[in-house]
Amino acid sequence: MPGAITPPQPLSIASLAPAATAWLFPHLLPAAKITLLAGPPGSGKSFIACDLAARITTGTPLPPTIITHQSDQPQPAQPGAVLLITPQQDLADTAHPHLIAAKAALDKCFILRDTALDSLKAGADQIPDLKLVIIDPLALFTTANTPFLPPHKLLALLHQHLQPRGVATLATVPMFTGRGDPINRILQLSALVPLATVVLAASPTHHDADTILQSADHVLVQLKNNLTPLAAPIGFTIKNGAVAYDKIASNQPPRQLLTLPPIPSGPKPAELDACTQWLYEQLRNQSLPYADVTSAARTAGFSERTLRRAKQALRVQARRSSDGSWLWHIRPGSFDYDEFSAATDEILRTTIPPPCPRT
Repeated sequence: MPGAITPPQPLSIASLAPAATAWLFPHLLPAAKITLLAGPPGSGKSFIACDLAARITTGTPLPPTIITHQSDQPQPAQPGAVLLITPQQDLADTAHPHLIAAKAALDKCFILRDTALDSLKAGADQIPDLKLVIIDPLALFTTANTPFLPPHKLLALLHQHLQPRGVATLATVPMFTGRGDPINRILQLSALVPLATVVLAASPTHHDADTILQSADHVLVQLKNNLTPLAAPIGFTIKNGAVAYDKIASNQPPRQLLTLPPIPSGPKPAELDACTQWLYEQLRNQSLPYADVTSAARTAGFSERTLRRAKQALRVQARRSSDGSWLWHIRPGSFDYDEFSAATDEILRTTIPPPCPRT
């Protein structure tokens, strides 16, 4: 029939030739892909970005001490160029010193003052050996474009332009500090993360006693990798403006290294025990006004929250006095201490924990 539209023909996957994955750094930063580097303020994202840029411009691999796969032992790489998109006011006193400290080949580090999408595309096309575009932070890229486009759309359009040349894109994005899954704390998670082949997160370490960090006080954890199994976490510290990497030995799940420890429910047991015994001493022979007890507790170094927990443990009673104030008192015979002689009581109160109410 004239004007009929021919439906697209399905393509058999068997007709396609498999291609090996190209990496700028094995298991960490793939070529021709989008990588997100997330982290809270002060997590070292910009230092990591500049360190990776420096290694690309000089052909320097990552140190062998952090390589976990024998097949990924570092090999000399052909140096390439890096296009850095960062706030102009940070170039002279932040990015430039970071690149110098990382021993970058500065003649292979490029910037563009106009960060609109069309300008970036045209500028990137003028760098023949370009291997990596770094956008630090991604928000800078979005604010430079009119009409406004959301970050994930701009990132996708830039990547679409760079991918045929094998150029990788690394964008830093904010991540909230918290106690939930780190990948769920990335700003604009639902739009950005699906675009990325690899998602990395940098953070000060939050670790337990079984974690051996050597000299590292920060950690770089891979949260997503569509190409290979997740790489092992990497410890790092900032020394003289440069990144120094180190191994991490930990029994914790890697993501837990990025997560604040849980808030314990209630005061520490030792503090509660001390407050309980202190409160028992105050009330064992007398009733006291609530205001006097709380004032004395503050003087003794106990918080009101801990005092109220101790009140619950001792089953302290409260009643109105003739002047309208609340009096705290302990009901006689409620505790084992009350049934001992004065001498025995005196000894026990200095050697064993506070009394427990009878069940």
